[in-house]
Amino acid sequence: MRTILITSLAAVLMAATAGATQLTVERGSDLQSVINYAANGDTIILGEKVFAARPIKFVDSLCGNCLDPRTPIEATHGFVIRGKSLVLIGQSRTRSRLETNAGYGWQRKQA
Repeated sequence: MRTILITSLAAVLMAATAGATQLTVERGSDLQSVINYAANGDTIILGEKVFAARPIKFVDSLCGNCLDPRTPIEATHGFVIRGKSLVLIGQSRTRSRLETNAGYGWQRKQA
């Protein structure tokens, strides 16, 4: 069952990234800059390091923990993917790490 799942996942990833570019982020690179540069469908390979985001403050128009969910609330996010889909793959399970330093780790925004 595990082999079938991995094979299926690999087929989906290959189909999704056909014609896409593969970008590698190494030491000293700014991950958010690479995310901004990448095109829809690109794959970003994360080197063996900690990628720390600078938290950015914003006001979220919905509050999941408020009595009225439409209550605006101050929040922070780390990395932002705007108007595209990307594949991120770490070179190492233990040494390729993302630290968002924020309440929302990732925020995906429409273009």
